Amino acid sequence: MKKQIKRLFCFVVALISIFMLSCTKNTGEAVIEYKVNGKTQGTLDAGFMYFWISFQKNIYSAVADSYEEGWEYITDTGSGENLYDLLLTESTESAKKLLAIEYIHDKELKLKLSDENKDLIQKQIDTYVESFGSQKALDSALSRYGASVKTLTRYFEIMLKQNVLAEIYCGENGTFRPDENEAKKFFA
Repeated sequence: MKKQIKRLFCFVVALISIFMLSCTKNTGEAVIEYKVNGKTQGTLDAGFMYFWISFQKNIYSAVADSYEEGWEYITDTGSGENLYDLLLTESTESAKKLLAIEYIHDKELKLKLSDENKDLIQKQIDTYVESFGSQKALDSALSRYGASVKTLTRYFEIMLKQNVLAEIYCGENGTFRPDENEAKKFFA
C-alpha cells in the first residue's frame, strides 16, 4: 500500500511539474539556477528545460522502447522510480551542468564566442528557417517542445561553449590532457 501511495504521489508531482512547465514556458522565468556563493550566475527558463527534456527523451527513447513497459519500466524497486522519473532527474542534472559550463566559459575564463562561432549559429538557424519556410513556421514547430528560435540559439551557444572548454581542458594541448603512457595504461 505504501508503494502505491508513493507512486501516486510521484505521479501527481510529475503532473504538476509538467503543468507548471506548460504554463510557464517561454516566460523567461528561471526554473533552474546556477549559484556561486549564494549568488545566481545563470538560469534556464521553462522553455529551455521543456526543450532539453524533449531532446533527452528523444535520445533515450530507444532505451525505453527496449522494455515492454517503456518509460514505465521500474529502474529502482525500492523507490519505485521508473525510466521517465530517471529521465527527468538526469535532464535536470545535465541542465545544471550546462549552466556550470556557461559559467566557467563566461565568468571564470572570461571567454566570449567568436564572431565566427556566432556566424555559425546564425547560419544554422537560417538553414532551419529556410527548411521550415519562415521563422514563424520554425517557432511554431519548436513551440511543440516548449522552445523558440531564441531557445535554439541559446542551446547552440552553450554547446559551442562546451566544445571550447573540452578543447581547453582535454584537447591536444589541454590542461588535463593525459600523457601518452597514462592513456595507454587506461586503455589497456
